[in-house]
Amino acid sequence: MKFKFSYYKVNDKKEVKPVCSSVNSKNEGNISCYLMDIEEDLEKADYVEYYKELLSRTYIGGISVESWEGNVIGDKVFICFQYYPENRDSQAEISRKSMSVLLKKWTKFLEREPDLNYEEIVELPDNENPTVYSEAYFGTYETFLEKFEEGQQYEEDLLYTAFCNYEPKEKYKIIKFLLKKGASVKKKKGDGINLFFPLFSNISLDNRKTDLEITLDLCKVLIERGESLSSIDMNTGESPLNCLFSTYRILYPDKKMAPLYNIVFSEPNLKILFKDKNGNTPLDIARKNGRDMGVKYIEEYHLTKK
Repeated sequence: MKFKFSYYKVNDKKEVKPVCSSVNSKNEGNISCYLMDIEEDLEKADYVEYYKELLSRTYIGGISVESWEGNVIGDKVFICFQYYPENRDSQAEISRKSMSVLLKKWTKFLEREPDLNYEEIVELPDNENPTVYSEAYFGTYETFLEKFEEGQQYEEDLLYTAFCNYEPKEKYKIIKFLLKKGASVKKKKGDGINLFFPLFSNISLDNRKTDLEITLDLCKVLIERGESLSSIDMNTGESPLNCLFSTYRILYPDKKMAPLYNIVFSEPNLKILFKDKNGNTPLDIARKNGRDMGVKYIEEYHLTKK
């Protein structure tokens, strides 16, 4: 389950030793894989304009428990995968499958970018012991049903996990199934995290049109069932609106977001001027990400509430 990846330091472009790591079985205990940490290098302004990123983070109780990201700076490729759940043994299979998903996505990306310098990607096998949670997160509706047992719809984390699935159609079918079975949308992950956070953060890069349509429908479902867009992540001070304006900034033209904005801004008492821990309001985030239509919606909403 190992793979190799060559890379260069951004600051001086000198080739350094490739990091080669593995995601082991839960019995071996080592299920964290760090391929590269390039935060320091990203501060080099000369390279920022060439920077492309695919990023995914999963939060539980406001704490990131899993993240993967792939970056392109100039013609060099960088990958980083981090996995740090509270209970590593019980979640090991998700870590393995996460890496497999990451490599599949980046293999597809690299096929479209033949000039990028990379050594080799060796794909990991899918998890040999999937659970209902790993299938809710990474699987299809059919593989999810194979692991689902009656009563699990009431478990606090399962519906949230389904909202993190990156395949829009599979995510939609799993969520609708759980809701029909009686799952509650009001069970928060803790510290203010609700289902709008993963809904606005987990976007399909392969099927954007379907993803936006499904996000639109699920947003309606959550509001109709009493979930609130005014929930605040107590660790970051962010609301779902922060996610909405930052996550979609590059993937969708602002004008295509109008149907979603119409639903979002139909909710009374949105916290549009609440500052996160960086001092930014949703209005600030919308402006910084070029969401001109989003800015207009916020300003008009604010005027109606005065």
